[in-house]
Amino acid sequence: MFSFSEEVRAAYEAMPVPLAYYQKNGDKIVPILVSDGLCRLMNADRPALIERLSSSMFERIHPDDAGRIVRAVRDFAARLSGYNVVYRSNYRGDEGYRYIHSVGRYQDTPDGSYLAVFVYTDISDNESERNELMARYELSQRD
Repeated sequence: MFSFSEEVRAAYEAMPVPLAYYQKNGDKIVPILVSDGLCRLMNADRPALIERLSSSMFERIHPDDAGRIVRAVRDFAARLSGYNVVYRSNYRGDEGYRYIHSVGRYQDTPDGSYLAVFVYTDISDNESERNELMARYELSQRD
């Protein structure tokens, strides 16, 4: 598994942007780093969030969105497609479902492995942005 240097890890973990780094380990995709921004967004401390993302990544996704997100993650992990999705998640567990926009990209590492970095945005409070993203996503699915 890839290991960030202490300085790089500290810098990424301190970021206010909600992001997570993942690496494929056999058949499983595991989180290896989460930012302070993601911890705040998910209302969880870092160890609890790493554990949640390791064991039940899709548990809090709305049932109507879960299958689509599982397919999007599998296609992205197999490098068959990019990752740019909008879905509903009850990520805080107590506030009902919120709309999440997530974008994933690959990052090569100096040791020749690659990581996936995902950025998350809660777009629930911005209805016009959410409607535009949903319309673009639905159009891309039809294409």
